[in-house]
Parts: sequence; C-alpha cells; structure tokens
Amino acid sequence: MALTRYTVEQLRTLILARKGVEEPELDTSDAGDCWLDANAVSHLAALLQEDAQDVYNALFPHLAIGGDLDEHARVWLDSQRLVATVWIGRVELTRTTSAAVTVPNGTQMLSSDGLIYETTATASSWDSSNRCVVTAQSISTGAACNKADATALTVQSPPVGCSAVATVNATTTAAIDDETPAHLRSRILLATQYRPGAGSPADYVSWALEACPRVFSAYVYPRWNDGAGQTKGTVWLRPLGEDNAHIVTADINTIAAYIETRRPVGATVTVLAPDRTTQTVALAVTPQTGYGPDWTITGASMTINAVGTTGDSLAVDYAGGTIAGLAVGDRIVCAVGTVEGGYEQRIIRSAVMGGAAGTITVSPPFSAIPTGASVVRAGGPLWQPVFDAVLAVFYGLGTSSSNDADKPRFPTEADGCPSTLYLSDIYHAGESIEGVLAVNVSDPVADVTNVRAPMALPAVLIPSSVAVSWA
Repeated sequence: MALTRYTVEQLRTLILARKGVEEPELDTSDAGDCWLDANAVSHLAALLQEDAQDVYNALFPHLAIGGDLDEHARVWLDSQRLVATVWIGRVELTRTTSAAVTVPNGTQMLSSDGLIYETTATASSWDSSNRCVVTAQSISTGAACNKADATALTVQSPPVGCSAVATVNATTTAAIDDETPAHLRSRILLATQYRPGAGSPADYVSWALEACPRVFSAYVYPRWNDGAGQTKGTVWLRPLGEDNAHIVTADINTIAAYIETRRPVGATVTVLAPDRTTQTVALAVTPQTGYGPDWTITGASMTINAVGTTGDSLAVDYAGGTIAGLAVGDRIVCAVGTVEGGYEQRIIRSAVMGGAAGTITVSPPFSAIPTGASVVRAGGPLWQPVFDAVLAVFYGLGTSSSNDADKPRFPTEADGCPSTLYLSDIYHAGESIEGVLAVNVSDPVADVTNVRAPMALPAVLIPSSVAVSWA
C-alpha cells in the first residue's frame, strides 16, 4: 500500500494539538518553547518519512531507482545493467598507386563528428580496383559510433600510397549506449512476472531485451511454420521498440546472433521486424445539430493538384463543384505522404478560390507533403475526436502472427492483447463522441481477424489511415 505522508506543518499541528489536550494552560503559540520543540520533532519525523518512502520504493522494481534498481537486477537477472559497447565492422581503404602498400593494424580514422575508429588487422590485400576491406572498431562507446554504410572517414597519417579517405563498408556489431533505467526495469519486471524455463516464450522475450537496449518488448510465436513444412521447433520473434522506434536491420541481426547462442538445440528461430502491412478504416459521421462541417462542397470532390503542392500550401481542383462557407479559420482534412501518417486536420490560414481551382494555405503545416489526387475533406469539431477515438481502438491490439488464425502468440489474446479488429468497437468509438448522431463504417466491411498494421508502440497497432467523412 502507499505510505501516508504528512508535511512539516501538518506534523507540527498534530503535536501541538496533542500537547494542548494534555496541558490546556500550555502556550502553544509560535512564541513559546512548546512550538519550538514541536517544530524540531516535526522536522525529524518528516525526515523519517522520507527514509521510509525510500525504503518502500527500493522494495519494488517498478519504483526502485539508481543502486536499488541495480540490486534488483543482480538478484533477478543473469546479466546486470548493460554497458555501452564499441562499434565493430569493416572499412574500405583505397590506394593511390599500384605499388605494394601496407596499412598497419591500429591505423586510426576520424569521422566528421570527431569520433575515432581504428583498424584491427593489417591491410595489405588490394583488389583490381585498388580497394581493400579491413576489420575495424570505434575507440569510443555508445550508439553515436554507429555509422551507415558508405560513411566517409578520414585516415589519420595514411601510409604512402594510401588515400586519406576511407568508407564504412559494413557493420558487424552495432554499438549500444549504457542501458537506461527504464529498459533495465522492463527486463527485471519480465523476469519476475514470468517463470523462466528452457526456451519458453518468456525466455525469447528476455533474450531479445538482453541483446539490444532498443528493444522493450516482443511477440513470440512458438509454433510458427517457416514455410519448409516445419511446425515444431520453429519460433518466430518480433522485437518491438519504444515510442514508435522500429527495430532496424542491424539490431535484428544482433538479436538473432544473441539468441542463436542460447536457444534450445533443434529450435529454428527467425527474428523479424514489426509487420508494416496496413489496415485502413473509413467511416462517415452524421453530426448532431451544431456539430456539422465548417464548410461543404457540392457537385464534385475537391482534390489536391499534385503540381505546386508543398507542406502547407495546397493547389486544389474542385472540378466544377460549388464550395459553400469556406473561410479563414475553418478546418480542412487531407492525406499526407507518410507511411503511417494517415489523414491530418489543419486550420485554413488563407484561401483563394476561383474558376475550377484554387489555393489553400494551412497552419500549422502538414507533417509531410500531402499526397497527390487525395480528396480534400471538410473538417469540423467532430473530425479530430472521432479520428483519435478510432486510433485508440488499435491501441489494445497486438501484432498478428500471419493470416493464419491458428498460429499462437505470446502474449496471447488471454493476456489482453487481442489481434481481432471488431467493427462494433469502431462503431462504439465513433458514436461515443459528444455531437455524433451516428457513424457508418464502410471499410472494413467485417471483423478483421489477425489484423495486420504498422507498429506504433509496444503491443500497439495503428491503421495507415482513418478516413472520416460526413454522411
């Protein structure tokens, strides 16, 4: 239970009240000795309360910090707090002569941000293009040392005949930062909440978190069919990052290599990035009186003209339609060109309509370039709440294994991570918004089992687009 804590003033008041009951004639004002005694005791009691709170927090992994959290890790985990590591990979050197050139082991190279790398082998074998690939590692530790392939490095004191320009050829082992308290806490909670075993689903999740500090959770499919006719001994693992941080290929490889040394004999393990297949949701809203769209267009759909479109200015074509009520300060909605951006509502800052086309500038700008030929929709007071409510439906969903509903997941549906998108949930979400009379969902047309959508947060899915229109 949570500890009850009192302020110094409250403690002093309680002490003085007690003394006043025991000795009614006693001076308990702030001018008397009794007040001074009570003040001193209340400060000591407040300090004891803080000590008690620290002890209370230290007892539980989800509250512990600093050294107390490290102590929980020592008790519960095989590996303690993960420390920052160096980047290990290969660099490509170039020689400027056909003569023999040897680049010594330990030759240092400098990146544009000042980080130092050094070769870990002697380079003396050059191909017909006068290039040589040699192993290397960073001097410093931390994720800042990770560089994309083809990143330029400057060779320090290059040997005669060797170019001063080298490039990153490949990453063998990506560097990591010191493990954050949040990541360490998630590993401890996983170890304490699930009983460990020899290759149990919980083990695979734990191994993924141990291998990479950018992984905060994972889905495990213990009987995944890898396409080769195997149904036993095959495991499919989807690691998930924090706050929409998708797991990159280098991390996938690191996790796979780490699990390979720990998996049970005979298990075939495949580590994959989150499924980015999308699920579209489209619904029309019938508003109550006073909650309608800011403006309307009749006779045609207003579309974005791809030519001249920027992040905050839309060249639009309403193809002979009639716009009614469009004004500065009104809201418009259109799709933006991001993988998971979907539709965005913005305020009209300026608008010029004339002939068969016009220009609209919005504030703030869209998060990406609006997609060409997208329908520009009329916004209103209901659009954003309905949009957010539909997205929230996806927040309780977990990634599916495949289109095969018989393949198990861990966490499972029983763990509160369903993978079925129910139409009833979408209807309830839209019609629960104040001002909405009714909604009509046109896509999907039925419940979607094993719904597949891009990952946003651990165990969270969002649709690629939610098209909200007016009925």
